[in-house]
Amino acid sequence: MKIVPQSLGCFADSWSRSLRNHYFNAQGRTKKEIIQLCAEEAYKRNWMTFGIQWHGECWGDGEAESRYSMYGVTTWCMNGLGGSLANDVYSIKGK
Repeated sequence: MKIVPQSLGCFADSWSRSLRNHYFNAQGRTKKEIIQLCAEEAYKRNWMTFGIQWHGECWGDGEAESRYSMYGVTTWCMNGLGGSLANDVYSIKGK
């Protein structure tokens, strides 16, 4: 199955994390590689929603669908790769 991540937008975070597990670090790669690696690693954990923060930190948890928007929408993300206390959130669709 090919994993196809779809953007849900940019959402604020806080030190009391909306997505509680930093599960992979994909920093230093291209945007496409970061998004795909975060998606693949989330999928391995059976998480269909994940966030990217600070240019390549992959964040998620088993309750991401209900938690990612808890601090509201923000404009702090950059280029689809999140920002400081901001998650670019993606949903995984299989093809």
